[in-house]
Amino acid sequence: DTIVDNTGSFTFNDVVLSSNTETVYVKTKNDKGQESAPSKAYTIKFDETAPKLTVRKPEDGEKFINASPFYTVEGIMNEDGTILVNDHQASLDSDNNFRLVISVKEGDNFIKVKATDKAGNVAEIDRKLVYEKP
Repeated sequence: DTIVDNTGSFTFNDVVLSSNTETVYVKTKNDKGQESAPSKAYTIKFDETAPKLTVRKPEDGEKFINASPFYTVEGIMNEDGTILVNDHQASLDSDNNFRLVISVKEGDNFIKVKATDKAGNVAEIDRKLVYEKP
């Protein structure tokens, strides 16, 4: 139970989900105890599992020798969400593959790939890439 404010808004706090999927709806009750019909029902899916993240390129400790200081980081995640490569957003294609071209400096480069699913769960992979000019 909760009280509606003068704008018609309401909030339920400390709602505990008891399973992976819950259906919720609301009913109103006036000061005379008359109750409304249920509202539209909504299904809530509880997800606390981190996405599966795979970084195909680079492999950890990979040596990159090229005249150009640009490297393409590539990988895949198992569900929709967002991918950040060193805090820069990469696009996901329809199969949840990603690639992002980054600028590297000579020597050791540390790359953090972070996947966040729609529920806010996070997976991270750190890689080291060693860049040398030919």
